[in-house]
Amino acid sequence: MKVAIILVLALLSSCAGALSQGLEGPLASAGENRPELVKVLVHYWQSGDSQKYQAARFLIENMPGQGFAELVFFDGDGNEVSYEALDYADYKEARAAFESLEKEKGSIDYKKKRFDSDLQTVSADFLIQHIDAAFSAWRELPWAAEMSWDTFREHILPYRGSNEPLGLWRTEWRERIAGDILAMSDASQPKEAAALINKEAGRLVRFREIFYLHPTDQGYDEMLKRGSGRCEDMSNMITFGMRANAVAVGQDYTPAWATRDNNHAWTALLGPDGRGDAPLSTIAAKIYRKMFSIQPDAPTLHKGPGEELPGWLRSTHFTDVTDEYMSAHTFDFPLIEAPNPEHVFASLAVFNGGRWVGLAVGRVNHDSMMARFEQIGGRICYLPGYVRSGNIVPANAPFLLRQDGTRHILDGGAGTCAVAMTTLRPEHGDADTQSNYPELKVQSGKTYELFFWDGEWQSHGRKESGDKPVVFEELPINRLYWLVEDGSLKLERIFTVENGKPRYW
Repeated sequence: MKVAIILVLALLSSCAGALSQGLEGPLASAGENRPELVKVLVHYWQSGDSQKYQAARFLIENMPGQGFAELVFFDGDGNEVSYEALDYADYKEARAAFESLEKEKGSIDYKKKRFDSDLQTVSADFLIQHIDAAFSAWRELPWAAEMSWDTFREHILPYRGSNEPLGLWRTEWRERIAGDILAMSDASQPKEAAALINKEAGRLVRFREIFYLHPTDQGYDEMLKRGSGRCEDMSNMITFGMRANAVAVGQDYTPAWATRDNNHAWTALLGPDGRGDAPLSTIAAKIYRKMFSIQPDAPTLHKGPGEELPGWLRSTHFTDVTDEYMSAHTFDFPLIEAPNPEHVFASLAVFNGGRWVGLAVGRVNHDSMMARFEQIGGRICYLPGYVRSGNIVPANAPFLLRQDGTRHILDGGAGTCAVAMTTLRPEHGDADTQSNYPELKVQSGKTYELFFWDGEWQSHGRKESGDKPVVFEELPINRLYWLVEDGSLKLERIFTVENGKPRYW
């Protein structure tokens, strides 16, 4: 084997610099695990199956950035907080314990504690099993007959869904629906196979709210054992089933909903043109698709020295598919606050979970002080800015992007207005729970504080509600407003005022 490895490396090195340009970087980063990866290349070189050899190269060349991430909670001082949501009976109990910790330690949030790089940990046997099983499904199952090499490589071959612990799931998943496949009405169409897989995945893993407080992605075996998870877990389980049975799906997600709280991940069946086919459950600003291959246009590969990006955009393994879901807009927007001269991007943020969450970037023209934002969803309120120390620093006032692409900047004006408030948040659906949540009403006897945005949230005063709507007068006009109940989780929605009534965003 040692002689074979030397011969393969010599051959690679002779192929127009292929080793240095494609493989040498990842192999060097593998450190002590390099022999395991080389074994895979040797195995398929010796097998004479050129497609499997190219598949092995594809996986190894695009492995940088792939790995298992353990996420845990830290306080504002960077100290790890001992908390495990799954120790509690249900979400209500886990949430109460979490809030008790925040009262004791201040605001806490999850961060990456450890990252186990695939380059440094994955074994040759693991990769070979995945590659062989992926090719077996692609070459044998009838609905995959017309699937292109590029689609197979990107959406069937990969061995992981996100940052979960690795597992061997292909053989089990093929066996799970083998009997159902025999009863298919048209085995040439992947849509029917996809429906079978979705049904089985829904039986294996159901949504459970408590996993919102368990941020580390579950592995295949963990999901089978627990039988529940959050949307990311469910998306992974569906993806495992699809890949095991050569059905091409995109793992799509929005980092933050635009007109309600939380985020979402789901799978979209890919058509012959490579575009996704899935409904959108609510208004979204951006839709991204996970990719195994490193994307050359990923913003993190082009940012300036010391420049921060929204956390969702620091990966190199995603692509923007917003235009597959909606008529999105591209536009230039003025920046009042100047960026760092060496920085490349400005960010767009939506209001989600009581704070501004960055989820898109646009290139800055430093001469014109404009940023070009591409493929942005409409009917949404945005805040343009920059990311500094993990937070959004405004670069201009918030603005409304209408359905037709026109924009209205909420930067104030002469005069005042008044608003009568009976609700804090409109009715909305939840893509995770498949439930419909009623509007959140103003309650008698509660105290509410009204804020307006002027570079930051400014208080306009507090009032206790009675039997009638809570009325706030002499508000600065053409601003963004936010009415918050004392002691709430700050999940009330932002709004503008139209004819004395709130218009929620």
